Amino acid sequence: MKYPTRLLFYAASCVSLLASSCEKTPETPAATAARAEVTISNYFNEDGAKSLKTWETRDQVGFINAGSVSTSQPLSAGTQTSRFTFSTTAKDGDNITAYYPAASGNFEGGVLKTNLKAAQNGTVSTFYVGNGKYSASEQVACKITLNPLWCTVYAKVGIGDYAIKRAVFKGNNNEKIAGAITINPENLSVEATETTVTVELASALDCRLGEIQFPVLIAPVTFSKGYTITYTTEDGAEFTYTNQENVAAQAGGMIAAGASAGKEATQLLVCGDSMIYHINADVAVEKGFNSSIIWQWDAKSVMNVIGKDGLRLDDCKPVVDNSKILVTSSRGFALVLEKETKEMLWYSSVSTNAHSAELLPGNRIAVACSDKGDCIQIFDLAKSNTVLFSAPLTSAHGVLWNEKHQRLYAIGGNYMYIYKLTDWETNSPKLTLENTISTYRIVNGTHDLTYVNDDTFLVSGQYSAFYDIPKGAFTQLPRFMNSKALKSVNYNITTGECWYVDATNPEGEFDWSSKTIHYTDDVQSTAPDKKTIKNVPINMYKVRVLHW
Repeated sequence: MKYPTRLLFYAASCVSLLASSCEKTPETPAATAARAEVTISNYFNEDGAKSLKTWETRDQVGFINAGSVSTSQPLSAGTQTSRFTFSTTAKDGDNITAYYPAASGNFEGGVLKTNLKAAQNGTVSTFYVGNGKYSASEQVACKITLNPLWCTVYAKVGIGDYAIKRAVFKGNNNEKIAGAITINPENLSVEATETTVTVELASALDCRLGEIQFPVLIAPVTFSKGYTITYTTEDGAEFTYTNQENVAAQAGGMIAAGASAGKEATQLLVCGDSMIYHINADVAVEKGFNSSIIWQWDAKSVMNVIGKDGLRLDDCKPVVDNSKILVTSSRGFALVLEKETKEMLWYSSVSTNAHSAELLPGNRIAVACSDKGDCIQIFDLAKSNTVLFSAPLTSAHGVLWNEKHQRLYAIGGNYMYIYKLTDWETNSPKLTLENTISTYRIVNGTHDLTYVNDDTFLVSGQYSAFYDIPKGAFTQLPRFMNSKALKSVNYNITTGECWYVDATNPEGEFDWSSKTIHYTDDVQSTAPDKKTIKNVPINMYKVRVLHW
């Protein structure tokens, strides 16, 4: 049977078309629903502390997989880990990248894009990313931990008489740290466009009552030559903090960095009753004592350990770069206080009428015990309440170690005593009295002994005088010729400033207490005080200077 030519042509065309259709690329697999278990990590908040982020039902997480994006909300709220359902065409072993908040990211051209503002305001806004591997055979197809992407720099500024308005952060090698951010979904590497971040604070941060800090958000990068922060004060003055070391700013990490404007406030320690106060002296003069308190500590907080009532603190001597305080009390105890933590590091409850203490070489401490104690005690700081040695000294009121001359100086009554450390490296250390010097009519009733420089200290009580160690000579200070009850005198030989407590005219409940802190910048003059801090809310005994 013969077929028409046109039918043969038609049949051949069909065969050809059929063959051609069989050679087409298979269709893209249809997207399927999959489950992911996503854990969101803690982040650093404005205060520099780790903060807990938990899922909320309204949260949206973006999932990048097989070249596409889907978003999803958590199936459970109130925890850091939740399951999410997302649409995917991924195959076993494919990378799944998740990011939060979904609205802050954009997947485009094979990369994840977001933005980190180069102009910030000192608040924290966190962007999270994380990776996981897809497994079609598992009920939970992938598990992902989302970590903060930004590194938080805490710009710190020390206490001082200024307020901070602005800070500019910059890498010393012009590293790109903000702006338009590009993230590689495979390895989460980051590229940025801007080299500086400027933080403009809504209101200036007052540094007069303590250190301040605020966050600066930057992209993760390594600063090969360190970084610089330029601070601007409310009055327009600028100062910088520079770190010139190699510094890695890690994703989700934090960096503490800071400086001082060089105008640090005058800071005092004030003690009496059971209290020690750390105050800004300038604020106290300007606004009153209660407005100036930076830090405070109540001795009653440790009396359950010491076994005393905690009243009548006699001295609060700062030592070890002001990190510790030597505390003594006429109620019969002495202790070493870690200032920052308020932890008691050592104590003695066997120091009758303790009036002064001093750190000595070899991790030891001397305690001067006044009337009814009448001695200097030596302790080891590794063991509380164990007296290693006791030297008699009537009405002991002050002890001072001089590193240059390797001698311990002490005062009591109308005398000054000079001791050499003997057998100091043994378990039976001793004080050997080398000299006794009368202070009669120069300083009667010695009460306070303070450092001036390596060759000079100040002896005070009724009157006050410099003692020149090499010359062995006293020089009276004209300012205090009418002072009959100086409780503490602190002198800065560089500036001529002097902060002191004078109970010649007592204030408060006792004939030895005062409620006024005095200041002068000329101890050779009898002119009125330049400043006073009045209405101190305790029966004050002594004031010490933390920072001039």
